[in-house]
Amino acid sequence: MENSIGYLRVRVYSSKKMFPIENARVEISTLENGVKRIIKNVLTDENGNTGDIPLSSTSKILSFASDTVPLPVKPYAVYMVKTEAEGYITDEDRKVSIFEGVVSIQSVELVLKDID
Repeated sequence: MENSIGYLRVRVYSSKKMFPIENARVEISTLENGVKRIIKNVLTDENGNTGDIPLSSTSKILSFASDTVPLPVKPYAVYMVKTEAEGYITDEDRKVSIFEGVVSIQSVELVLKDID
């Protein structure tokens, strides 16, 4: 990846966006040669948001390439997002595309675990 930067904001909630989940742990990772590499771990605030997380991406110039010329790389980077919170089922391996200069917002609805 080049030195271009895009941003990711994760919104974590339950019950169809009715209840934000505070202190949910959001893990951001990539796959490099089939091996998971953790980039960052953050917690959500009282509104269930992580804030804007800067992440490396590829240059947006690549998205303007001609249809007849194949791109050497994708015009975006792909990250994996894992979200977990106490009492909820973990949401794993959600793929998110990050574009240079853009804030990508990923909403994650967590489901309560069954209580036996």
